[in-house]
Amino acid sequence: MYTDVVLSCKAVGKEIRMKLLDDQNPRLCEEIKKVLPLKSLAWHAVISGDNAGFFIPVVWTGFDNPQERNKGDVFLYANGQLFIVCYNENTEPGRVNKFGEIYEESLQDMQELGEIIRQGIMYGDEPFYIEASLA
Repeated sequence: MYTDVVLSCKAVGKEIRMKLLDDQNPRLCEEIKKVLPLKSLAWHAVISGDNAGFFIPVVWTGFDNPQERNKGDVFLYANGQLFIVCYNENTEPGRVNKFGEIYEESLQDMQELGEIIRQGIMYGDEPFYIEASLA
């Protein structure tokens, strides 16, 4: 069973579709659904590769669905309360608490959005905001 979620960044006209993996990480997915819809400041990894995301008001210390990080995976980085999407190359080994996946047809838009967010953070552009809502 999946729950569809839409991630959008209106400043750059991108809309990404993803699915919550309710069957693989049910408790975390329920907590995430409770805080949607939400608008949050975008974030990008500095040393772990092509990982972009946003802050999410979910406090979670569990490691319910440990998986190797792959392109299109959506996971929670509990140390920073971050909703993260691995949108291309990953340079950091280790398992993550996976709770979602970007749909194949949205991967190109997610890659473009991730690169825009990274450039914005590196060069001090205006901050970007991500809106997340149930589809």
